[in-house]
Formats: sequence, structure tokens, C-alpha cells
Amino acid sequence: MSDLTPYLEQIQPLTFTEKIGFIFALLEQGEIAEIEAYQLLTAQGEPKPPEPPQPDQIGTIAFL
Repeated sequence: MSDLTPYLEQIQPLTFTEKIGFIFALLEQGEIAEIEAYQLLTAQGEPKPPEPPQPDQIGTIAFL
């Protein structure tokens, strides 16, 4: 297994679809093994901060 740090840094800003394509290309080129592809795909980066609630969503109750 190789060091995945450079790949992790490259895929950090990508969308999920772009990550899949990037990882698939690495697999096809023989740069990484399947276990490494899984590790790249499931790696946890910095979580995005939660979005603040919208003004119309604050304090509303839905009655059925």
C-alpha cells in the first residue's frame, strides 16, 4: 500500500461524483489497490459547517 496523503489532498475539494471518477482512474492506471480506493472514498475530511436555519423554518410546527 502506498501513502494516500497526496490523493486525499487532491480529492478534498472535489464533489462526490468527481471523487468517484478520480478514484476510478487511479484504479484503472494501477496507481492504487481496491482497499486504497475504499479508504480514499470513505476518508473523513473536515466536515462542512451546518447551515444556519432559514428564517421561515425557525419555530414552526407542522400539524398533520
